[in-house]
Amino acid sequence: MEENKQEIIKLPNTSDRVVKYFKARKQGKNKTEASIVAG
Repeated sequence: MEENKQEIIKLPNTSDRVVKYFKARKQGKNKTEASIVAG
């Protein structure tokens, strides 16, 4: 999981949204909620 996150974060356009998505997922939100948080 950590390695995948590192790979994704390298992408400039999606990094910020991906970080927000993973943080939301870690807080126990489901995929839909996490996607909304990520924008």
